This record gives sequence, C-alpha cells and structure tokens, in this order.
Amino acid sequence: MRLNYWYDRMHGLVREDIEKANAMVEHIEKTRSDRYPRTGDSLFFISGYDERSRPFFVDDVYGDNIVLRNFSRVPFVSRDKKGIKCDMHGGECVLVKAGDVRFKAWTTGRFKHWGHYGACENGEVYYDAKIALWECGAPEQPESREWFKIHIRKNTQPGGDMYTGEISCKDEDGLRQFIDDHEGFIFAEEDSPEMTMLCFRHSDMRISPEEWEKMDCPVSVREIYGQMQEVKIVKDHRTHLTTFYY
Repeated sequence: MRLNYWYDRMHGLVREDIEKANAMVEHIEKTRSDRYPRTGDSLFFISGYDERSRPFFVDDVYGDNIVLRNFSRVPFVSRDKKGIKCDMHGGECVLVKAGDVRFKAWTTGRFKHWGHYGACENGEVYYDAKIALWECGAPEQPESREWFKIHIRKNTQPGGDMYTGEISCKDEDGLRQFIDDHEGFIFAEEDSPEMTMLCFRHSDMRISPEEWEKMDCPVSVREIYGQMQEVKIVKDHRTHLTTFYY
C-alpha cells in the first residue's frame, strides 16, 4: 500500500495485483546470483579515489557483455527464460565486461508492471525485490562509455522491410551498411527473430558548401529525411557518435 497509494485510490489494489506482485518478487529473487550479474541488478563505478558513481541498472547480459542503463524512473519488467527482461527500449547505455565487475552486497531494487486495470494513468503496480549490487572500476575516459541501444526484429513474412523496429532496413545489405556506419554489433537470442544492437549514436548536420569542400572525407550516398543525399560520414570514437554531414 505504501508503494501503491495512488493506484489503490484510482483503481483499487485487488488480490490479483497482490498475487502477481508477490509472484514477480519471488521470481526475481530466485533468479539472482552473487557470481554473475543478472538483468535487474544494480552496479556502480568506483574511481581510483574510492568515489562512487550514481547507480546503474543492469539492463541486459549477453555472454560476457553487461549492458547498463541510467534509468531516471522505475523500470517495467516482465519474465523471460533467463529471469526478467526490461521493457524500456532505446536510449544511451554503458557496456562493461563481466570479468571487470565484483559482487558488493545484496540490496533492494524497485520494479513495476501494469495492474489489473491495464495500461492507464497510475495503472502501474510497484514492488521491491532483493537484487545483487555490483561494483566496477571507472574507465579513464567516462565520456567514451555511452552506446545507443536499439531493438530490431527480422521479418519472416514475405513483403515489407526485412528488419523493422527502432530502425528499418530493406535487406541484409541495408543492415550491414547501418552496422558499418554506426560501429554496431548485434546480440541475438537463439531461434528468436528479436535482436538487440549496440551502436554509435547518430546525427545529421547540414553544412555550407565551403565547409563541405574543406572536409577531407570520402563522399557516400545515404538517405536524409526521406531523400538520397551525398554525405560525408565522420565517426567520433571517443563520444560514440556518427555524423552525416550533407
């Protein structure tokens, strides 16, 4: 009731909501480990001066790669075969290696899902569960940590783009071009059309003819706002940003 005061006032906290929340708490806590991070855990960076960063949310784990997100609000989660998955797409993330993190302590994390009334104003049910807290040495250049996370799906039906989601690609060549332009790499579940890509962020920049001539870059052709344009592509490997100048 403490966490769901407004939900109860507007929709009524019923036994169905309580049982679902309790089942999710049990499932989350049953899938935790102090040996390997799991989606839903928390991690902070620690500097050489023992200064802690703000906590990051473990958004997903792909083999030795741990994807972190700096959530400003309580994440929606649901069950999956590995434990839980976060249902918040897009946005900047941080990538660390599992071998670089250390278990620190058990702590409490807050999660939510839609209640019996469905997706509506104040329709989320909040609950707390025990999670693992991890620490990791801070990188020397923190601005270089951020990647952009997008979700795509391979279309198995005839017609339409082959890949859809937060980007659309007509065919394999289009996907490979996007990966090359944005230094992307894909994580895919076995026997699943759903894929996650970590890549550079993207920017389009119109420049003057004089600036165009001064840029010592090869000319490519890419789609800008629905039209094919000549562009010069510049990648900033420090800030993980790809810019199409046109």
